[in-house]
Amino acid sequence: IASCDFGSSEFCRYDVLAESTFTWTWGRYLILDHTGSDYGGYMHTVPCLRQPYPPEGSQATLTTVQFDVTSTTKQSTSFYYYMHWANTGSFEVDINKHKTSVESTTVFSIAGSQYDGWIYSCVNLPEEDVTVSLSFSAVRGDGCDSVIAVDDVTISDGTCAVLLSEVTCSFEGSNGCQYSSNCTVGSKFQWTRQQSRTPSDDTGPYGDADGKLLGHFMFVESSHG
Repeated sequence: IASCDFGSSEFCRYDVLAESTFTWTWGRYLILDHTGSDYGGYMHTVPCLRQPYPPEGSQATLTTVQFDVTSTTKQSTSFYYYMHWANTGSFEVDINKHKTSVESTTVFSIAGSQYDGWIYSCVNLPEEDVTVSLSFSAVRGDGCDSVIAVDDVTISDGTCAVLLSEVTCSFEGSNGCQYSSNCTVGSKFQWTRQQSRTPSDDTGPYGDADGKLLGHFMFVESSHG
């Protein structure tokens, strides 16, 4: 019941809470949805809807309907997010446990422009008998040149993929899909995110795996080994 593909402007009865004109808005024409459809919808923020523009740090929160999780079933929530352009602020996801009072825990957080495309992410839900909701919060950056968007929120059985082989990554986002490496601390022999070509002459690829010169990839400089 809490899953939503944002196919209609009713956006699955999610609640929107905003401090100013910086708010979550349903749309379909600002960018394509994550499937590339001209007709798909999504939720996005508008940093400069009308003057006076809201101040940097203004927050807008999109919250799902409440739903139950149990201690006997592993569940997770996947979603796609879009963060791009020069004045992009930050984005976070919170799990809210609805008990006598609401207990909120931040389970995902990222800041700044990533790249011009949708990025997949997933968070595990609590393994306990409790009613929960999820909140997607966007914080306005220092200007009007920004889009933060969310699409295809899906609640499903099973935990998020945790093995490197189970997670795909284009390396276009500056967070590297939250991959980690075990390189020796202090060594120059490290995995590095790169664009165009590697720094050594006559070595490495030109462009990413899709043949895009401006695409990103990860590499290790062997001369530092």
